[in-house]
Amino acid sequence: MEKSISQHRIHPGWHIAALLVPWIFYAVVLQKYTLTDFAKPWTLSGDGMKNLFCFVEYIRNGSGLYISGLNYPYGEFISFTDNIPIFAVLFKWINDHIVSLLGYEHMIFYALVFVQWVVAAYVLFLVFVRLKVFPLFSILSALGILLLSPQFHRMSPHPSLSFIILIALFFLFSIHIFLDRKSKKNSVYLFLLVFFSTFVHIYFLFLFLVFGGFILLISLIKKEHKIFLFFSIPLFLGAAGAYSTIKFLDAGKDRATKSTGLGIYNSNFEGTFYPNYGRMHSIIKKLSRTQYEPDGEKKNYLGVHNVLFGLVSLVLFVINLFRKNKKKLFISKRVMLYIFWPAIWCWIYSLGIVNDLQRSVFPDLQTPLDQFRVLARLSWMTYVALSIVTMTWFYHKVQAMLLSGKIVLAYGLTVLSFGIWSMEGRANMASELKILRKGYDSPVFMKQPRLLDILEKQGMHPSDFQATLSFPLTNIGSEKIKGEAEGEWFMNYPYMCRLHLGLPTIGLALSRTSLRQACNLSQLLADPLIKKERLDDMDPRPILLLDAKQKATRFNQRITQKGIYLGEFEEVRLYSLPLSAFDHKRFDMTGLMHSIDTLKTCGAFYAEHCDDFLFYIAPDTKGSPKPLRQEHIKKGDAAFDISLSNFKHKPIVFSAWYNISKYTEGGPYPLIQILDNKGTELAKYHFAHHSSYDYVHNWRRISYFIDLKKYPTASVLRHRFETKNHPVRNIFLQKAQTDIYYKVADSLMWKNNHWLHIK
Repeated sequence: MEKSISQHRIHPGWHIAALLVPWIFYAVVLQKYTLTDFAKPWTLSGDGMKNLFCFVEYIRNGSGLYISGLNYPYGEFISFTDNIPIFAVLFKWINDHIVSLLGYEHMIFYALVFVQWVVAAYVLFLVFVRLKVFPLFSILSALGILLLSPQFHRMSPHPSLSFIILIALFFLFSIHIFLDRKSKKNSVYLFLLVFFSTFVHIYFLFLFLVFGGFILLISLIKKEHKIFLFFSIPLFLGAAGAYSTIKFLDAGKDRATKSTGLGIYNSNFEGTFYPNYGRMHSIIKKLSRTQYEPDGEKKNYLGVHNVLFGLVSLVLFVINLFRKNKKKLFISKRVMLYIFWPAIWCWIYSLGIVNDLQRSVFPDLQTPLDQFRVLARLSWMTYVALSIVTMTWFYHKVQAMLLSGKIVLAYGLTVLSFGIWSMEGRANMASELKILRKGYDSPVFMKQPRLLDILEKQGMHPSDFQATLSFPLTNIGSEKIKGEAEGEWFMNYPYMCRLHLGLPTIGLALSRTSLRQACNLSQLLADPLIKKERLDDMDPRPILLLDAKQKATRFNQRITQKGIYLGEFEEVRLYSLPLSAFDHKRFDMTGLMHSIDTLKTCGAFYAEHCDDFLFYIAPDTKGSPKPLRQEHIKKGDAAFDISLSNFKHKPIVFSAWYNISKYTEGGPYPLIQILDNKGTELAKYHFAHHSSYDYVHNWRRISYFIDLKKYPTASVLRHRFETKNHPVRNIFLQKAQTDIYYKVADSLMWKNNHWLHIK
C-alpha cells in the first residue's frame, strides 16, 4: 500500500507571498478602475443583471428568505434568484443590524466576485504545496490556472457561477482526504463546502456530485474503504442537507422537476483543443482550417499543458495494459486515480455522451441531474483537476532534470511552459474585460431615470401604482412557459423602477418558478375568455406599464390601448393601466341561451350545422368536453390522425389543451401536418411560444388556423410532437368563423374549446 505523503512544511513568508502576488496581479489588471467604479454594474446581460439586481433587492427589501421585487404579488424564495444567497443573507443582516450598506451593494457584489478569485489563487497554492511542489512554482501555477479558467467568462453574464474558489476548496479538502485517509477534519470541511456552495449557486452541487460520484466508484473498485467513508459521508450529507433545507423553507411546491433544453449546452469536442481567444486561437484556426468559434456556455478549452498531458497519459495507460512491467504514470498513484480519472470522466460527461445514452435506453427515467442542462460546466472541474495533475507532474519532471544535470533544459521548459500559459491566459482575461468595460461604459441600470418627473407632471406618485409590468412580457424560469421575444433584455427598466421608485414588477426572470404563477402571469395576455387568476391576488390600484417602443405584438397591443398614456423615457412609453384592461369576459346565461336557441342540437353540442366540428376528449376518444383538472400527468400521448372529409375546401381551426405539469419535459411542441390520401405531406404548422398565452391551471390551449382551400386534396390532419410527447385533451376541429357550444349546467358553459365564466 502506498504510504501517505507527509505535509510539506514551508516558510510563512511563502504564504504571505501567495496572498500578495494575486492581489498585485489583479491590481495591475484592474488599474483603470477605482473603488467607486464597483458601485456601477459592469454588465447588461440578462442573467448577470438578474444576479446583481436580486442581490441588491434582497439586501434592501428582502423579508425572511424571500425577495418581493420580482414576481409580484408572490415574490420568490432566495435560492431561485441567483443572487449568491449565502452572501446576500449575510450582508442583509449586516445592513439591518450593524451598518447601512445602502448605495454600496453593487460595490460589495463585484468586490465579492474579484476577491474570491484572489483567495482562490491562495487555495490552489495550498493544493500544490500539499503535493510537494516548490512554493514559487506553486504560486505561478495557481495564478496560471486562474488566468485560463473558463469560469472567468461567467463574470459578466453570470457572476454567481464564477466562484472558482469553491472548486479550489473542493480539491484541497479532497486531496487531504486521499493522502491522509483518516482526515476527519477535512471530511467536515468538505461537508460544509458542499452544503454552503449550494447557496452560492446550485450548479456547484451538481459539479461536486458528478466528480465525487466517480471518486466513490474508484474507491469501491480499489477497495479503499476509508476513502469511500470519509468522502461519501460529507458529499451525500452535504447534498441531502442542502436539498432538505431548500425543500423545507421553500413554499413553492410546483417547480419543474426537469430542465428544458437538455443537450443544447453540452461541451464541444473540438472546443477542448481550441483556444477561445488570442494568438493560439489564430494559429490553431489556420492550421486546422476550421471555422469553430466558442459559444459562451460551451467554452471548455483545457489549455496546451492539459491537452498534451491528458493525451500522453491516456496513450501510456493503453500501452500499460499490454505491458508486464507497468510504467509509473504519475508521482502519486492515489492522486492519479482520484483526480486524473474523474477529470476525464467529467470531460466525457460534459460532452453529453452519458445523458444521450441514458435517454435512449431509459427515455422515461427521471433523475435529480435532469435539473441541470448546461453540462459544459462540468469541464470546469476537468480544467482545474487536470491543471493540478499536469503542473505537479511537470514540476517533479523538472526536478528530475535538475538532479540529472539538465539545467538549461529544465529552466528552458519551465519558461516556455509558463510563457505559453501566460499568453493564453492574457487573451482569455482580456476578452472578458472588454465585455465588462462595455457594460461599465453604458450603465443603463444605474441611470437616474426621469420616471418620477413624468409621474409628477401627471399629478401622480409611485404609491398610486401597485407594481410595474413590462411589455414585451418577461416570463423566465418555469422551464415550460416563455414570455414575449426580447423580454429578458427589457427587464432592466422594471429593475430601475424598483430601485428608484420602489415599485415591484409583475414580470419573472428567475431560475425555477412556480408553474401556477408562471401560468397566471402569461394569462394576462390570454384570450378574453380566459380568467386572469393573478388579478385575484392583487389590489385595485392600477399598474405602471413600461411599453417598449416598436416592440408591440397583437397580444400586448390589445391591452396597451386601454391604458392612459403618461410619457416617454429612453426606449419606454409609460401608461397607467387599470386592471380592467386585462379582458375577462363574463357571460349572462340568458343571453347565451338565446344564442343556443338559434342553433341545432348535435348530440350534446349546439351548432349551426352538425358537420361543422369534431371533438375528442383525448386522441381517438370521442365524447363531451370535460373540465381540465390539475392532475399530475406523467405520460404523454403519441401521434394521432383526424379525418378532414367534412372540411374539404374550408378554412378550419384546430385547437387542443396540453398539459405542462412539472413532470413533463419542456414544450409542448406540437406539429400539425396536412396529408393527402396517399400520406404525402401538403403542409405543416410548427408551434411558436409567442403564438398563444391561453392557460388554465397547468394546461395550455394551442390553436392553428388552416385554410384547406389551399390544399384541395387534403385528407388527413396528423398531430404529433416534435420533441417529447405531452398529454393532450379536449381536441377540437371546427370550421372557421363558427361558434360551437356545450352546456353542462345553468352555471357552466363551453364555447369553441373554452370554458365560459357565467355572471
